[in-house]
Amino acid sequence: MISLKSVRRAGVPLVIVETGDPQQTIQSIIKELNGKDPATPFIAWDFCRGVKPLNEPGLAILKRMPAEGDTEGVKQATQHPNNLVQWLDKIPKPKNENEPLAVVFVHNAQLYWRTELFIQGVWNLRDTFKGVGATLVMLCPSALSLPMELKNDTVVLTDTLPTEEEIDSIIESTLKDADLKPDDVPDKNRIADALLGSTAFGGEQILSMSLKKDGVDLDELGKRRIRMIEQTRGLSVHRGKEMFRDIGGLRNGKEILSKTITGKSSIRAIVFLDEIDKGMAASGTDTSGTTQDQLKVLLTYMQDNGVLGVLLNGPPGTGKTILCKAAGNEHNIPMIMLDLGGMKEKFVGSSEDNLREAIKVIHAITGGQVLFVGACNRTDNIPPELRRRFNYCSLFVDLPDEEERAAMWKIHLKARGLTDKRLPDDANWTGAEIYNCCLKSWAMDVSLVEAAKSIVPVAVSDADRIQTLRKAANGKYISASRAEIYTSHELVTAAPTGRRMGRE
Repeated sequence: MISLKSVRRAGVPLVIVETGDPQQTIQSIIKELNGKDPATPFIAWDFCRGVKPLNEPGLAILKRMPAEGDTEGVKQATQHPNNLVQWLDKIPKPKNENEPLAVVFVHNAQLYWRTELFIQGVWNLRDTFKGVGATLVMLCPSALSLPMELKNDTVVLTDTLPTEEEIDSIIESTLKDADLKPDDVPDKNRIADALLGSTAFGGEQILSMSLKKDGVDLDELGKRRIRMIEQTRGLSVHRGKEMFRDIGGLRNGKEILSKTITGKSSIRAIVFLDEIDKGMAASGTDTSGTTQDQLKVLLTYMQDNGVLGVLLNGPPGTGKTILCKAAGNEHNIPMIMLDLGGMKEKFVGSSEDNLREAIKVIHAITGGQVLFVGACNRTDNIPPELRRRFNYCSLFVDLPDEEERAAMWKIHLKARGLTDKRLPDDANWTGAEIYNCCLKSWAMDVSLVEAAKSIVPVAVSDADRIQTLRKAANGKYISASRAEIYTSHELVTAAPTGRRMGRE
């Protein structure tokens, strides 16, 4: 939790507090500052309720303000933010040097930063509040889009989400209120992990709604945790059940990811950035600066927290995404998909706010013990500085060889209940194409050979690009299939019409 004491001692009049739980932040500040008599006056404002005193000293301050009738009259006169800042400009001086100095909370201040009158009004309060010793505390989810006019006159504080110790306290108090004994909850570590990243209030609610008569429903708790993560724009959690046994081949990729997750880094989540090459392609040409700022946020977080970055490069359909999905399920950690494009908005600063908020949530639920994985079909669009952050391991996921394709057929034939023994000519097919052939065979109730007639492999449709990818990866990537440096080989394909359509 934040501390406002040092800010108050320095006489700072304008403060911004980044918080995901404004009410909890207010309560912690009140508890901190009201540890002595006389009590600090506290006043709060929001768009619906207007001005409201939070204690008796706060009510006394309101009574000394310009007459607006009763308290209800003050509320109505200050309901609009532009009226509020003008009204606060008349806040009275303390009666004597022993009178405590007022604290005024403004909820969701970021909603009004685009209003010129509000910005000017807040700027005017700098000198007024400095003169009377009051503090204006503006509460908001993020201060990134703070107007230039206020940046030099405000102090920005960040109220962090509950720590692991604070989460433990929430668990103990919630279980106690439910008359549950410690023996009723044998797996407190799983509960604590599920609550990381939530606010104090949110964590308490998530746990309370997951309680059973005889303990905690861990499955329900996990579902609520996923919903909590997905409330953050641009974040989604993979819910599939894929395991390594569902992937034919990619042995080296599986081993590297497994050892990284279970090693000394103790990875708590995988963050997956699909098509990272396309997401970052505009970093040098985006005139709005949005993509460049997103790049900066990613680079800063990964560098400051020593985050490991893995780059998966290769043709489409070769298993890059499913490899990460299976790695998360294999080791019972979430795979969080980070959608950079989904965070972009039309308002300047909003896109950057969204990414920073997403990074905060990721850090809160992992403590920085996270593995970032970027997947791409080409690397020439990835800025060099981002490539350096993903240099823990660069894997090239090539078209599967004959042994890997045989394993894939076995997996997908079994999954669809297919008994065909005659397989189509699958030279240079990807795993996605083998899956698609089995799906079409099942869906149309035709043989595999017949289903294959409607498939044009990417090795045929995009042969030149695959060969370019292989040459670019030659000697620079680790093979995802074998424990060796990747060595490219020529792509030999025949026209679709000339493919041999069957083999025993």
